[in-house]
Amino acid sequence: MNTHLSSIIACILLIFTVTGSISAKDVDLGNFDNDKDGWAYYGGWEFAGASGSFEMENAVGVKDSGGGVLKGDFTNGGSYVAMTRNFWPPAPVENISFDAKGENINGFGIRVRDITGQTFQHKLEFVSDGNWKKVSLDSFECESFFGGAKDGKFHGYVTQISIMIGKPRGGVMKLTVDNIGGKEDKLSSSSTFSADLGEIQKDKGLYMRTGDNPKRPELVEKDKKSSGWKTSQQEKVIYFYGNIDDRISWTKAKGAEITVTYLDSGNGYFSLQYDSKESKAKEYGIINLADSGKWKKASFKIADPKFENNLNGDDFRIGVWSSDKKSFSPAEIVISKVEVKKK
Repeated sequence: MNTHLSSIIACILLIFTVTGSISAKDVDLGNFDNDKDGWAYYGGWEFAGASGSFEMENAVGVKDSGGGVLKGDFTNGGSYVAMTRNFWPPAPVENISFDAKGENINGFGIRVRDITGQTFQHKLEFVSDGNWKKVSLDSFECESFFGGAKDGKFHGYVTQISIMIGKPRGGVMKLTVDNIGGKEDKLSSSSTFSADLGEIQKDKGLYMRTGDNPKRPELVEKDKKSSGWKTSQQEKVIYFYGNIDDRISWTKAKGAEITVTYLDSGNGYFSLQYDSKESKAKEYGIINLADSGKWKKASFKIADPKFENNLNGDDFRIGVWSSDKKSFSPAEIVISKVEVKKK
């Protein structure tokens, strides 16, 4: 976080004075009844001087329930403080709403980050009159954005939300929030989910990430319009993890087919491990490279998918380590697309 709160370009937010709890169809992102619900304090430390805190407090929320309380003291300078929550798997919401009331606040900011790391900044004027107000952010896209794809288009789902208070008023400020939630994004009725990898991941119900080293993977060009992710054993980018949208139930599924588009380069191999009904990291088998230099497809037909995020928080992984061989591939692998079909 490195942009002065007062310099954020304003985007339209809707405010209603009527408050209420999140409906059953919405995704709960924080009700603060028992704890902080994954939200944490960020002190805007790049601008020295501010101090503050974020805590869950009892009987301060709507209907005297628990609430989240963000405090900031700008007497000695600083720019902003924030309450922040990271989401993995990404939160499948298309908007955000919450109840809020403040002390000595005439505005606050909201930042929303997408799957590419692109952050959208919204500014809200706010009246501190001691009454609860419903705040709604109906669209994540706005004129102020940075990082990630840098194209002004929101990609995939939400990976981080920050709510910030700070200047221009300064002094001691407090924001109390409750019932943070969002309307669930509509997922295609299709039983096929995919992720096209590259500088910008194009996902359709499937989210891929690097594993042991969460750095941005090396890109290898496939054609003028697409590229692939490359492993790096030296940098400990050993696996590419896959997470299927959690709204998809696999309880009654007869199976699944995972198809991997890869570059057949070198004399190495890659394997697929997945969250099965038998174990958390069941290895399906090995695909040996033939060094043809061509892009090929490999399909893994799985009879017992569980896919409940038990494999280090994800559903499956593709990598250069084989538990069957108990060794690493002598060559790196490059993957451009992963597709999952529900049977």
